[in-house]
Formats: sequence, structure tokens, C-alpha cells
Amino acid sequence: MAIRTVIVDDELYARQKIREFLRSEKDVDVVGEAGNGSDAIKIIRAEKPDLVFLDVQMPEPDGFGVVEALDQEPLPHIVFATAYNHYALRAFEINALDYLLKPFDQDRFRESLKRARRMIGMEKNQEDFRARIKSLIEDVRTESPYLRKFLVQSKRGIRFLKAEDVLWIEASGSYAALHTETGEHLLHETLSDLEKKLNPRMFIRTHRSFIVNLESIQEVQPYFHGESVIILNNNRRINVSRSYRENFRKILDGRF
Repeated sequence: MAIRTVIVDDELYARQKIREFLRSEKDVDVVGEAGNGSDAIKIIRAEKPDLVFLDVQMPEPDGFGVVEALDQEPLPHIVFATAYNHYALRAFEINALDYLLKPFDQDRFRESLKRARRMIGMEKNQEDFRARIKSLIEDVRTESPYLRKFLVQSKRGIRFLKAEDVLWIEASGSYAALHTETGEHLLHETLSDLEKKLNPRMFIRTHRSFIVNLESIQEVQPYFHGESVIILNNNRRINVSRSYRENFRKILDGRF
């Protein structure tokens, strides 16, 4: 009997990669794909698959939010796909839940599929299965791989600045200027390095010179030559350049 499978990832390339890996697996039938959490919930409810390859980091709801939305329903076997670093991956291993660390190759994918074949139908105790997933979510969300605080210089010395208090970040030579409601703080770090450390569900790169906190956006307006302008809650205007436009639109579509 074929293993009914759903693929969930907000990146088209990632979905295509998994589908290609599954092409030669005669006992697997891909019954659906989703590019965001909302569609994933609908497809899983409708198709009731045996197996789901589920991306963790997606626009809201993320992969964990998808699982939480299925709280009152039987869960399929889930292989989480994630870019979390090593310390967060301990939570997957401790809770005996399978994951694919991006970028993964076909050999690693086959290991996960082999394990899935063994596990499907063996999750007799759904309560235990749910408990392990709940524990995983609590562990990973507590130990976020992203920056939660900045260490900045102030007149009184060194202070901690919460990431959520930063409205936008601006390139300033070899520094990054963190703008808050109360002032500006300089970090000796490039925007490209900072971008890798920030939660993509909270911050988005809009321009080679700007990173914006999504919560601080009041309005988005069209501008010249395919560009857009963001109006922040404090009425600051920030450009969205053409090179970042598609990624910005994708984030907005999933977030708001």
C-alpha cells in the first residue's frame, strides 16, 4: 500500500528537491504540496496523509504552528526540515523526532524515509506522540537560534537591547545602526552578517542598506521603477529595492 505523502516548504526549490528524491520510491504517493502553513493545514486535514515532510521556518504559521493547529486530529508521521543549528537539533533527537538539516543530500533523505517506513503505523499511542512534539516545540522555541538581544554601548556603559525593540537597522559604513524609539545604537557588524543572525519572521532585508522589523511597518506604498516604500509607525520612510522586492512580498503575504 502506497505511503500517502504531503510536502510542505515555502521554497519552491525545496519542494521540487523532495519530490525529485521521491520519484524513484515506488511505495510513495505524493498527494499534496503546500508553500505556507495555512495551506498545509488544509491539505493535511483533507488528505489525511501517512507522512509529511514539514519545513519548520515558514511565514506564519510556521511548521510548529501547523502541528499545533492539528491538535484535535490524528497526526501523520512527520519529518521536520530545518535550518536550526546544532544546539536546537538536540531537541529533535531527545524527543525521538526525525529531522532533515538543510541543506540535505539524497543519502540523508533516504535515511529519513527508511525510518518513516518503519514508524508509520507504529505510532499507536497518539498521546505519547503529541507529548514528544509538544516537548520539542517548547524546547526549540525556548532556545531560539536567532539573536534575541544586542550588546550595545551606552553613556553608562554596556547595555542589552531587545531585538523586538529595534524598529529598523541601517548600514553605516562598517557599522550597523540600530534604530529604536529612544535613539540609535551602533554595532561594529555588517548588515549581511546581522541578517543571518536575525529571526526572518521578525526582520526582513528590504534594501542593501536596510533591515526592517515587520512589527514596525504601518504601510507599504508603490514607488518608481518597480520599487516600493515602507512607512513605519514613526512615519520613517524606507525603500524596498527591486532586488529584495519578491522576498519582501512573499514574507508579507505569509505574515499579514
